[in-house]
Order: sequence, then C-alpha cells, then structure tokens
Amino acid sequence: MEFYFPPLLSSRVLAIQQSLTIDLNHPGQLMIDTCLRTFRMNLQWTKTSTNSLDAVLLNIYNSVLFCGRKAMILNKEIGSRSSHALCPPFMVKLAMQMVPCVLHSSPSTAPKHQIVWLTLYGFKMAYTKQKAQYHAAIQDLQTHLGSLKCRQQTSLLQAIASWEKEHRLIAC
Repeated sequence: MEFYFPPLLSSRVLAIQQSLTIDLNHPGQLMIDTCLRTFRMNLQWTKTSTNSLDAVLLNIYNSVLFCGRKAMILNKEIGSRSSHALCPPFMVKLAMQMVPCVLHSSPSTAPKHQIVWLTLYGFKMAYTKQKAQYHAAIQDLQTHLGSLKCRQQTSLLQAIASWEKEHRLIAC
C-alpha cells in the first residue's frame, strides 16, 4: 500500500501567493490585510536596552512610511483594475486602524503618544507623494495630528522624520 503526501508549502510561498491574489470584491479588507502583513519591524531595533529611543522611533517611522507607500501603490492598482479606488476617508481610516498594530509591536518603554503621532505622521508623509489625489486624507490626518497632545516632543519627532528624509533610508 502506497501513500501520497502532497508537498507542504512553506510560509514564504504562501505569503507570495497571498500577495499576488487580489480580490476586488472587498478592496477595503484587502488593503487592511496587506498593510498588516507589510508592517514588519526589525525586532533588533525595538529594544531600548541596546538602542536609543530615537533609533527605535526612527525604525517605527520607517516601517509605517513603507506601509503607507505600499497602500498607495495598491490603491492605484485597485483603481486601475476596477471602477472603485478607495476614497481618501478610507485611507485615513486605514491609518487609524494601523495605530493599535504599531502600539502592540513597539516597546513598552517608548511613550504611546509619540508612537501614535509617528504613525499618523508617517501615513501623512506617504500620502504627500500624490497630493492632488490624497489632499482630503492629508488634511484629515493633519487635523488628527493637531489634536494629539504631543506638542513638547513634536520637534524631536520632526527631527527624526527629517533625518530619515535627508539620509533616504526608504527605497520605494
């Protein structure tokens, strides 16, 4: 008697297959799932015992910025393949839904209000690549950023964001 065992697919193969599959029936859920899978952080850079808080916050910002840019690219592809690209209010909702994920992944020593501010600021900076299409989303995110009580640390966080911009750590 002979048994046949199908080959097991590695998690990498499954991740590639999932990233290639686009279900246009639920584009919003597709966008949320893709962003959650995209948001990966280097765990070696999130330990504040071996890295400075600035380095940890910079890594969080880079991960969020990459996630926002990938969401824009996916939204462009969804819009070209169907008649309904996701509207700017959904893109703001997507940024707000990523905040708990970022808070969960970040170290407990980093202040929560700084992480929330960096998450929203990262999505805002990602959307500024196409200002005309995402103008309403940028304005909504700016309103949310203004309502956060992070005024004392704003200069520090903007310095981190400008340092990243000068050194061009993100290659998208």
